Amino acid sequence: MDQVDSVTTCDYIIAVKERERNRKPNGPAAVRESGAVYTVRAAKARFSELIRLAEQGTHVTITVHGRPKVCVTKAAHEGRPFRVARRWLETMKVGKRQTPAEQIIREDRDARG
Repeated sequence: MDQVDSVTTCDYIIAVKERERNRKPNGPAAVRESGAVYTVRAAKARFSELIRLAEQGTHVTITVHGRPKVCVTKAAHEGRPFRVARRWLETMKVGKRQTPAEQIIREDRDARG
């Protein structure tokens, strides 16, 4: 009968995952300005949470092997939304009616066989 050299239990796997989740990286990532620091694996698992934190103004850093690689921050507002110059559009002359897209597509398909 064969001997078992090592056994990995479910409790061990859960403990390792919990330790990784609670682990705070040292080095450059820890020195980063206050905010949340996540490993790539944790960031993938909690991406929606990271987006929510960034929207609230929290600086989120994603690390690879303990080194910061990506920073997620709230996007800067670009100012007022795009406005349409309706008066200018109304002055434009519209040419004669063009061929509808459906007809062009149908003719192209028919020509191909």
